[in-house]
Amino acid sequence: MIDKDNIDPKALEDELAAKVEARPVPAAEAVEILDALHTQTRKGKTENLTKALQAALIETSDFDGLILLLSHQAIWTGDNPSFGTVIPALLRKTTKDRLRVACFESVKFGVVKPSESFRRLALLFSLKPGAFFFDKTWGFGIVKRVDDFYKRVVIDFSAKKNHAMSLEYAAEALSPVAQEHILARFHTHPEEIARKIKDEPAEIVKMTLESFGNCPVARLQTLLEEYGVLKAGEWKKFWEGARAGLKNDKFVHIPAKRSDPITLRRKALDYGEEWFAEELADERNIPKIMEMLFAYEAKKGDDAKISDASRKILTNRLNFAIDGAFLYPPPMFTRLILMAQRLNIETPKEELVEKLLDEDRFMDAGGRLSARESEEMVRFIIGSRPEAVGVLLEKLPEMGFNLLSKTLDVLKTMPDFLRGVQDRTRALLAATSIPPALLVWTMRNWDEVGSWTTKNPDGTETKHIGWGLPSLYELMEHAIAVNEDTTLAGEGLRMRHALHAFYADLGWFEKAFTSLNDLQREAIFYRLYGNTVMCEPALLKKLTDIMVRVEPALAQKKLASRETKKEQAVVQHFTSWRSLQARQEAFRHLVDVEIPKNRDDIAYARGLGDLRENFEYQSAKDTQRVLLARREEMDAELQTMRGSYFAEADTDFSVVGPGVRVVLSRPDGSERSYSILGEWDSDEALAILPYRSRLAMTLAGKKPGESATIPTADGFGEEEVTIKAIEHLPESVRAWIGTDAAPSA
Repeated sequence: MIDKDNIDPKALEDELAAKVEARPVPAAEAVEILDALHTQTRKGKTENLTKALQAALIETSDFDGLILLLSHQAIWTGDNPSFGTVIPALLRKTTKDRLRVACFESVKFGVVKPSESFRRLALLFSLKPGAFFFDKTWGFGIVKRVDDFYKRVVIDFSAKKNHAMSLEYAAEALSPVAQEHILARFHTHPEEIARKIKDEPAEIVKMTLESFGNCPVARLQTLLEEYGVLKAGEWKKFWEGARAGLKNDKFVHIPAKRSDPITLRRKALDYGEEWFAEELADERNIPKIMEMLFAYEAKKGDDAKISDASRKILTNRLNFAIDGAFLYPPPMFTRLILMAQRLNIETPKEELVEKLLDEDRFMDAGGRLSARESEEMVRFIIGSRPEAVGVLLEKLPEMGFNLLSKTLDVLKTMPDFLRGVQDRTRALLAATSIPPALLVWTMRNWDEVGSWTTKNPDGTETKHIGWGLPSLYELMEHAIAVNEDTTLAGEGLRMRHALHAFYADLGWFEKAFTSLNDLQREAIFYRLYGNTVMCEPALLKKLTDIMVRVEPALAQKKLASRETKKEQAVVQHFTSWRSLQARQEAFRHLVDVEIPKNRDDIAYARGLGDLRENFEYQSAKDTQRVLLARREEMDAELQTMRGSYFAEADTDFSVVGPGVRVVLSRPDGSERSYSILGEWDSDEALAILPYRSRLAMTLAGKKPGESATIPTADGFGEEEVTIKAIEHLPESVRAWIGTDAAPSA
């Protein structure tokens, strides 16, 4: 190795001249000397020696030596493409090998930079039968043969067998695959890979990251499944095992966000002094700081000790992140504050609480934090500013369940705030419309808050009687009302399902129903019996059996109710065949398309990992509940709906009713006319009204010459009109109904 800082140019020139004269020419040693001389100022002498070495290599037909020299000359001349134009002619002087010639003629000397042409040339020389390569289009491949005559290579790719490509394209597109690459190992040692998938999934993940580079979880799954390393359906079990194995691996970092890449580190991450000084100290990206500190907190251990210098860096970076995160979404800002408290980092607590309360940022954060984080936030707010309890209690009706439950769970253990919690909760539960989240929390904690029992420090209990909570019966009635509200979405829908779960818990229901008096039991019975909006039929039957067993007298109520329902069933609803068929088609689409697609969405989301933090899974499950409720509702409607053509023979034209056109005379002398059809029929352009609409029901039973008060055309007022005539349905409406079409089976 030549020491370029202590060069004797004259001695090196003499040594190089001797090597040029030697046979065979030691090309590597000569090029090393030339490389050292190019750092000096004796340009003319060095160029002459370079030409002499070039001539000697050509004379001895040293093809590899000449490539070595020319690749260095390209660097010395600034990697200019023009230098590449002379290279093919020089190389031809040293070889007659057809494959070599085919290769250097396919790498675009003189078109691209010489360094790039030499890179491509080295790749083409490595195209040996059995060698592994990767193509971005065709994936992993194994070289079968190289054809020097047609200048092409034939490769068996995983996506296309026996694929031929030109050497020119291969030089640009292919990447060599090392023997240690996971795809190469999968090809050469399939049994070993299969064993690792089963017993050491974390090693497979590390091999994949080593081979393809750092990537997110979704990309990791795609790579392993696309190239057949994992079979369909294996991912979930594989990733659970791999994640557990990687959790404490100091060479691997799994980010908090699934969209961020899993990182394979070259050096073990031990969160020591070096990590604080070299990685954390200069980091200014706030999300990155947050990710680094979450990883540090997860792996540091409870008894971790750090030096004063490291703690200073930790305090500096965490406070820097908290200051900047105020401009980010509230959950990030809140999580950094909570982390500072867990790590015992000094922060301006009063100021931070003020920022959390300002514009209700704590509400926004609470809606997206986990239950544990929500409790930490509430304790931080109360501990730093006790007077903020008033704000928390005031905001109870607007809170999501996580935040509300943790707020009340914390406050009910604090004697100083217990009376305020009682008063606020009593007022909200006494309202006509109870916040669903508060209703769920109260029913879950009824054994405690029904008489509001609190535990004293000495282990004894104190009961707070008579503070005015509604009875359990009233809460059960409210829960049924919430379950009958099919318009709920988001948090309201989740609370509806939570309240439904009380009734689905047969043990809870029997205990609660038994605690009611006779009149309350009868009232609950009538609210539940046959209520298919509240519960599915199978659950309703079980609840009915429990109610009759607890209160046998309800058996007669059950029979009477059944007879009433039979009488009601005789009265069918009706609509046009057109609307009925449209609703039937919508029902088929719901059952055959939307629900199966939702099932697939749930299965896909379940495979993404931790269901507690999996937004895709929770969203898909919420959608499933809406779809299943809609299916039950539409099915019940279709069971009681019949189709009609509104034939004239079935229509009484003496009074306003379904199947007629009614002409109304207005006070100003103008006329308005409407065609009244079935329950699902409506068309504004043709003035078609469903018979259950407000206007149709106002006119129902009226005779020609009678008056009626109806809404004005703009809908903001009322006007007195006279029934001028009751007529046959016009042809345009009959065409809309489709009277010539036969009803579907």
